[in-house]
Amino acid sequence: MSWYATIVALDLEARGKLCAASGEANLWSSASLALANPRANCYGQRRCSPTIGAGVRLRSCSPTQRMDSVAQALYRKWRAQTFAELAGQEPITRTLKNAVAANRTAHAYLFCGPRGTGKTSTGRILAKAINCLHPQAGEPCNQCRVCLAINEGRLIDLIEIDAASNRGIDEIRDLREKVRFAPTEARRKVYIIDEVHMLTEPAFNALLKTLEEPPEHVVFILATTEVHKLPATIVSRCQRFDFRRIRPEAALAKLRQIAAAEGVHADEAALALIVRASAGSLRDAENLLDQAISRYGATFGASEVADLLGLSSDTRARAVVEAALQRDLVAGLRAIGDAAGSGADLRQFSREIVEVLRRVMLTQAGAGDLIDSGEEEREFAQRMAAVADPEQVVRVLRRFSEVDLRGETAATLPLELALFDAVHTSGTPPSVSDQLQGTWPPVPIAAIESSATAPASPRHRAAPSEPYQPVGELAERWRELQRRLKAVSSKLGALLIGVHPQEITAERVVVIATRQGAYEMLKKRQQEIASALARVFGHPVAFSVQQRAGTSPTAGTSEAFPEDPSHLVHSHTVRHAQRKYQAVIAAIEE
Repeated sequence: MSWYATIVALDLEARGKLCAASGEANLWSSASLALANPRANCYGQRRCSPTIGAGVRLRSCSPTQRMDSVAQALYRKWRAQTFAELAGQEPITRTLKNAVAANRTAHAYLFCGPRGTGKTSTGRILAKAINCLHPQAGEPCNQCRVCLAINEGRLIDLIEIDAASNRGIDEIRDLREKVRFAPTEARRKVYIIDEVHMLTEPAFNALLKTLEEPPEHVVFILATTEVHKLPATIVSRCQRFDFRRIRPEAALAKLRQIAAAEGVHADEAALALIVRASAGSLRDAENLLDQAISRYGATFGASEVADLLGLSSDTRARAVVEAALQRDLVAGLRAIGDAAGSGADLRQFSREIVEVLRRVMLTQAGAGDLIDSGEEEREFAQRMAAVADPEQVVRVLRRFSEVDLRGETAATLPLELALFDAVHTSGTPPSVSDQLQGTWPPVPIAAIESSATAPASPRHRAAPSEPYQPVGELAERWRELQRRLKAVSSKLGALLIGVHPQEITAERVVVIATRQGAYEMLKKRQQEIASALARVFGHPVAFSVQQRAGTSPTAGTSEAFPEDPSHLVHSHTVRHAQRKYQAVIAAIEE
């Protein structure tokens, strides 16, 4: 029913009160006048008092008042109306309050930060505080006509512009023409330009001069989530305020306040889940709370919120992490299968795994106080941090962070591949990797000499001119050392392809060069290789290269050192084949 139909339905006594309130005794004397022209009355002209009797509202011009029976979203209903009500932005609100109280407000402000952190709300509060007729220590009173008009969305001197849909130069030219006109109701006109980074370059150029020297009665408030897209000339002409993500404790306090006022009984764990899922956006948290109320009513717990958010049980994510760190592939695959079979959102499940690994990494780094989770999650992180290698944790975390679940037919496949890589892609068994961090006892030369007589498989039989093929523990150490050195410098790692280890300890590395070119190259870059090995071991390591045992170079002869084929590693043909087939060099043979 429209507002004028409602007024026509009023009885004559109410109409009499209406006329008395407006001072026009004969305006409603004729019922036919009201029916013929219901809009031409004192109500339509806003000349009446707020009410005409018990429960009858007159000045219902704003959408909020005309639609009292329509429920509002919680984030709109509980939008902050004063600086004190803004959650989690105390440094910004204190600065703005002091500026308003001292009458030292700027002509242009830039509010930047993530979504849902209060940028637009702060702009509206600042507009009220600047124009409030009875300010209180920099805060708006929310009772004067200007504050009420802003709260009801009907102050024509507060202009909000969506730059995403008004991004062209024509809109900015129109704005430049209108800023010259004086305000009609308030002391100063306030322009709030939201998502200002969406303006085109010509539009920014057109706004530049107006932003630099606007009329005294105009204040600009620019809001953006991507401040890096703004020209430096725009940023330098504004007072910049960087809004931070809402701290979990501040968001949790706000949700408690809303739940208590709305008569909602939600346990602490449920609200904590909502806060964690909102990732620092208070608006997202309020929307999730609104959604939970709509779905479960006035009473719900953590399990209902987890179901609403599509969260798997956190125990499954912990099971995958434990399996990855303990190299238990079967247990990890079963946990992933259970999560998928229960209908959990696998994207959210992947984020949970990454979050659990992050807790373990922070615990190992001694920054456990940064973990925002319950006691059970902390205990698990401490237990995994005590048994897992830090390098392994970082590697597994990096691998699961790369999981992409978009457009996958077999939805669990990316997670399964990440788990397989975490379990198997480590280069060598853990004990060998751990040895690189500690002290390696030297391998006896007898072990090396015995390797010369060790039988080789027919397919990979070594050439007779290369008797030193490492086996056993020395071979494992050599492969690990080559892998790590290649990670530090691929060029230095390639130099070791044509040589063999003689001794690898925590203090020194000795290799044997069986070809003249390799020997000379290694001798030339001996110091560079030693520096790279120091980075691998974490402390200085001596590096030396020796000629093949029992052979010495003789001038004018090439029998001791046949032609060196290791230069083929850097040839154009080999590099082209590597790029085309995504191949790596396994060995160089004659």
